[in-house]
Parts: sequence; structure tokens; C-alpha cells
Amino acid sequence: MSNTQDQQTNNRPQLVSLRTTMKLVSASRSSIYRWIHANSFPVPVRIGERAIAFKLSELEKWVESRPRVQLNNKEDK
Repeated sequence: MSNTQDQQTNNRPQLVSLRTTMKLVSASRSSIYRWIHANSFPVPVRIGERAIAFKLSELEKWVESRPRVQLNNKEDK
């Protein structure tokens, strides 16, 4: 592969399937569709007549934007 082809490949967004997205964000298909319709999740890209995918970079940003959970230490009580 030439340098030009490498650069073009690197500039393309990496797409992940709905099934992989479900694993990445630990959520069900219905939850993901609910979040999409509520405009609180990255918009999918249509890759076929009945297939969608998500940009991995957008999923990573979404995960990073989620609130952190503060766990209480049992010793603190």
C-alpha cells in the first residue's frame, strides 16, 4: 500500500456495528435506539439498506461525556 493510500485510510472514520456498539457502551439495542431518538446518542451512519454503523470516535466522545460515578467506601460509614 502506498503512503497516499495509507493516509486516505487513516482519514476515514472507523465504523463499528450496532452489535459492537452495544458491547462498547454496555446497553441494549432498544436503549441505544431510545437515546438516538432522544438526540442523546451519536447519530448512526447507514451502511446498507438495513444496516447501520457508528463512528468509533463519536462513541468514544460520548462515553467520555458520561458522568462519573462516585462510589462510597464502606469504611467511610
